[in-house]
Amino acid sequence: MTHAPNDSAALPEADLRPIFIMGEHRSGTTILYKLLGLTECFNITTAFHVLYSDRLLALHSAGTTGDAQRELSDLFASWDISTRVIDNMPLEPGMPEEYGMHLFRKSGSPKLKKSNLKLFLDFCRTIQAVEYPERPILLKNPWDFANFGFIKSAIPNARFVFIHRHPIHILNSQLKAMQTNQQAGNPYVRLLIDAPGFVQTIHKSRPVQAFFRWATSSKNPWRLALRHLASSGEKARCEFIDGIAQLPADSYVSVKYEDLCQQPDEVMGRILAFVQASPTAGVDYQELIQPRPTRLLDEVQEWEPRLLKRFQRSMGYHHYA
Repeated sequence: MTHAPNDSAALPEADLRPIFIMGEHRSGTTILYKLLGLTECFNITTAFHVLYSDRLLALHSAGTTGDAQRELSDLFASWDISTRVIDNMPLEPGMPEEYGMHLFRKSGSPKLKKSNLKLFLDFCRTIQAVEYPERPILLKNPWDFANFGFIKSAIPNARFVFIHRHPIHILNSQLKAMQTNQQAGNPYVRLLIDAPGFVQTIHKSRPVQAFFRWATSSKNPWRLALRHLASSGEKARCEFIDGIAQLPADSYVSVKYEDLCQQPDEVMGRILAFVQASPTAGVDYQELIQPRPTRLLDEVQEWEPRLLKRFQRSMGYHHYA
């Protein structure tokens, strides 16, 4: 999907008032994003916004956004899947998607930094222009979980909703997702990274794909993917612990995925009070949250004692047994 770019000079200087959902991959950011989006208090970023980012303003101006969304729906329907595969999120143009995928497609990096800050702000202003300008924009991107210090310095009025989950369950879910995407394939993921550039070319090369399939396989004796996920995950969590005291207390709220599943009304009430939002749509949070029983992969079970030891600091901080 390569199209003429939006004219950034035509973008209004929208008051973004950004709210960032901050959490690791597989920590519950997607379900929280979906629940908050359903309140109709926010603009969110969707698969359609990411995949059609170059055409959003033109489609909106011409009144043909609906046609483009149907085009994307038809593409999704042509695949033999009905969800994102790695979870139960229905595959549709309006499903939540990370702004990090837009950054990756355009700059080769999914993480927000000085070099792609303007790209990010233009993307946000475009969404504000084509959706509901009066609503604040709600954003999520697990790659930026520990990047809140830079974000706050670059966007002073940014606010953050942190979500945390038991690190063993995060690791287990991350590894499952990697195995699913690498072993079985995922057309949606392939479409997301289908953009020009050296990084994307490397990701799509057959030798690289073969290596990732081997590294993520449960038959890999060195547990390369598990080791990498365990190390990078605890590093990010420790960066959060070390840096959170520098963030003004009135600019963030922290919740746990487990609490969201068990007491959704209470947790959602806390979050909405923090962002000073009053839902215009009634949402049955309990009905929408249907966590599946956690079954640890064999390799995670095998490594659990040493993983619990490695995760001791972050587990203690969040009071996980």
